[in-house]
Amino acid sequence: MTLCQGSDDTTPALIRALQALVFDHDRGPASLGDIANRLALSERTLRRRLRALGTSYNEILQDARSSSAKEWLRDRNLTMESIAWRLGYTETANFRHAFKRWTGQSPQAFRRQLHGTRQAADARNPRQSHFRDSFALMGG
Repeated sequence: MTLCQGSDDTTPALIRALQALVFDHDRGPASLGDIANRLALSERTLRRRLRALGTSYNEILQDARSSSAKEWLRDRNLTMESIAWRLGYTETANFRHAFKRWTGQSPQAFRRQLHGTRQAADARNPRQSHFRDSFALMGG
């Protein structure tokens, strides 16, 4: 079940609330207890309601991590280490393994694929690439 990518009017409000709260701060993902407190529920009640909806906090967290990782990999200024940290991984290797499990490819390969079209065009026509970069430096 891919919850974060499929958030719409058919997604239950509780799941949408969790999706919004999972990465609602700079310390990495919120714990189930933190989210339960923000929703004015006990942790046990939140778990029970998620189970009744056919999901769990861990499944929502993994979906949120996957979609956030894909979004953050678009930004070339973010390092793998900073993305891993934002997602709540203390080791970059753990992030790489999880990303490969989610997508079937490494984060580096995913990033290259995202930006590969422009790089391939630059390789075919370096003069145009140089012109575009010079133009950008002049504020154009």
